[in-house]
Amino acid sequence: MADTHTVYASIGNSDDKLTQARWSEFHGKFTAAVRSHSLRIYGDWTSPGADPWQNACVAFEIGSETTARLRRDLAELAAEYDQGSIAWAEAETQFIGPTTPASVVGAAPSTLADDVLDWAREHPWTGDLIPAGDLTIEQDRDGTVRIVEAPEVIAVDIALLRHHGLAGVAYADGVLAIDTESGALRYRLLYAIDPGFVIVFRRES
Repeated sequence: MADTHTVYASIGNSDDKLTQARWSEFHGKFTAAVRSHSLRIYGDWTSPGADPWQNACVAFEIGSETTARLRRDLAELAAEYDQGSIAWAEAETQFIGPTTPASVVGAAPSTLADDVLDWAREHPWTGDLIPAGDLTIEQDRDGTVRIVEAPEVIAVDIALLRHHGLAGVAYADGVLAIDTESGALRYRLLYAIDPGFVIVFRRES
């Protein structure tokens, strides 16, 4: 497999340089460019619509052979929409192992993400990989993160499940419960990929 890396690309309109219509157009072209070159989208976030500033961020995996092309496309977009820059942050993944067994008295309690990964390890997936859609996520100014919309099959970054501000999400016995704007949804855990960085769930009927 080609060499890949994780990138967080961000745009903003905090100076109100763009009208709402131009910002919407810029954001659409920005996300389309990222999606056309990326191997996998980990998250796609925008600031709440009523906030005094506007920004957007996409986290994605990209191959080294297409990185330069995407960077050129983003540079052209920055020029087209009179932007000083588009942020590009490449993530360096580090693995932090446990220092004490979970059975030790006084050990940190199991988190939602830990429970999800434990269940995935104990119930290995034997079927084919299933295409998954993206979540729509909002973050409040106080750091609270909520899932606003979710398709039938979702791929959830384990980092989101570890986020200290994640609200409206619960997990038990292989089922993820999410309170979205359209109501409460229940998702059955299918499998973990990459290994355990992304968890795939399917909505229960």
